[in-house]
This record gives sequence, C-alpha cells and structure tokens, in this order.
Amino acid sequence: MPQRKHGRPAKPGGPQTHIQKKHIEGIVQINRRGTGYLPWPLEEKAASSKEKEDIEIPNANLRGALNGDTVEVELTGLFPRPKGRVHRVIERARREFVCIMKDGKAVPDDIKFYVPIVVSGGEWADGEKVMVALEKFDGKEARGRVIEHLGRAGEHRVEMNAIVLEHGFRTQFPMEAVGEARELERTHAAVIASEVPKRADFRDTTTFTIDPADAKDFDDALSLEALPDGTFEVGVHIADATYFCRPGTAIDAEARKRGTSVYLVDATVPMLPQELSANICSLKEGEERLAFSAVFILDSNARVLSRRFEKSVIRSDKRFTYE
Repeated sequence: MPQRKHGRPAKPGGPQTHIQKKHIEGIVQINRRGTGYLPWPLEEKAASSKEKEDIEIPNANLRGALNGDTVEVELTGLFPRPKGRVHRVIERARREFVCIMKDGKAVPDDIKFYVPIVVSGGEWADGEKVMVALEKFDGKEARGRVIEHLGRAGEHRVEMNAIVLEHGFRTQFPMEAVGEARELERTHAAVIASEVPKRADFRDTTTFTIDPADAKDFDDALSLEALPDGTFEVGVHIADATYFCRPGTAIDAEARKRGTSVYLVDATVPMLPQELSANICSLKEGEERLAFSAVFILDSNARVLSRRFEKSVIRSDKRFTYE
C-alpha cells in the first residue's frame, strides 16, 4: 500500500502560520456615548470594491484617546463591522479643557471627554469654572492641573469666556504680541508719513463709514467724488491690517492661530490685539489710516466704466450708523 505523506513544519521563508494584526493610523472621532470611530485611509477605501464602515472602537479600547486625537489603531475584527483598539496616541488634538469643579474633581464641559480629571494647582470651590491642562490620561484615570480660574459657573461673563476658551480661542494675547502692537501704535504717525508717498492719497476725498451704532471698530469705508466729465469715482476702502501683521512677528503667529475674530452675542474676541483692531487698523472718524482700496469709475446710470485696486491712505470724514 502506498505510504501516507505526513505534514511537515514550514521551512523558513515558506508560508506563515501567524497573520500579523493590521495597524491603521488616523484621527479618531468620539461620540457622546464615548465610542470611537476611525475612518479607513483613502488608499484602503480606494482598493476596496465596496464601501467600508468606519472602524468602531469601544470605550474600553480607547486607552486614553480623546476626540480629534491622531491615533494608531489595531484592527481586532471585520464582522459584523470593523472593530479595533487604540494601540497608542500619536498626537493630542488639544491639551487644555474648560471644566466645572464637582466633588473635588474637574468635569470637562466637552461631553466627549468621558471621565472627570483629578486636578492639582491651588484652591477652588465646587461650582467654579476652571481651565485645566491635561497631563496624563490612560483611559482609566485623567490627571491635570488648574491653569486658570474663570469664575462661578452660570454667570454670564464666565460662560461667554468659557465658550470661547472651549473652542480653542484665547481672550488674552501673548505678551510678545502685545508688545509689538503697542510699539506699532506708538510709531503709527511715522508709519503714515513714510507710506504716503507710496500710496494713493484719499485724505482729501469725501470718505465715511457706515456701521451699527454699537460697533467697536470700523473695517471698511466708502468715498465718493464727482469728476469734471460727469462721472463719479467710488472707493471701497478696507483697513490694511496686513501692513502691521508681518511674517515672522508674534502678531502674525497669533493671528494664524486664531484665523478670524470671534463674535458672540455681546462680545468680540479679536484676531489682532486691541491696539490694532480697535485703533490703528480701525477707520476712525478724523484719523489717517492705511487701507487697501477698490476704486470704480461710474457713469450717471451707475454703470462701471473702469476699476483699479491699490494701496492707499484715507481719512474718514464721518462715522455714520445704519439708523
């Protein structure tokens, strides 16, 4: 009878009996229930013949990952849907959180931060809003320190400030940026004098602003001049903040972080320090200011005959309100 052939161990370099777990990197999104979801990389999606569901990460497998963190996830299964566990947190999306003190712990305002934080850093009272810097979080216990006291929860000013801080904005500017702004404010007259020869001069042209009655700064102005040939020159002048926001400065670095001014119901968090936003970059009545202008020639029927765009110096004659 023919002899049976018995299986033999695989030779080195031959077929492997162990399949290594697949690791995937990306930005995790966590819902209100504390469950994480990681999208598949684009190349993985492109290689698949059907739509892939995001990888689901149960709360117990997040291992300290927070909403928006960049993570490395180990795939643990594919059916009935892809699931995984966080292998490591590569980069935190943020490290500072607005919290309310309850029973000696800081409870984050962000409901996607799913555990309270054990804090150090001075004294506080229950019901106080604080800003906490996260120092350690392993998924079971979070530790941090209080870096700013905001005030009693529920007070209007405190809650408005908390909203701004929770979304990554700062109500205060770095001292280096403030110092630069104060120096620009101090030398503003010399700046105007040096720029006048290089720019279109609208200081003697009828110019005005139109804003709400409670406006704190004035970003744009209009000018109007009747020309001898019966046409009209209309200028739209925008405050030239870029002159004062130069690359490499602390002002520019902070403006890049903020990206925009933030407008609340009864307050504004400016993109630039007050010395700029509310003063030398604000087109105040009777004050000479640098601007960037779009200038149009119109006929008597308001048809545009020509246009030009240029750096300018203006002086608003009147601050009007919509009323």
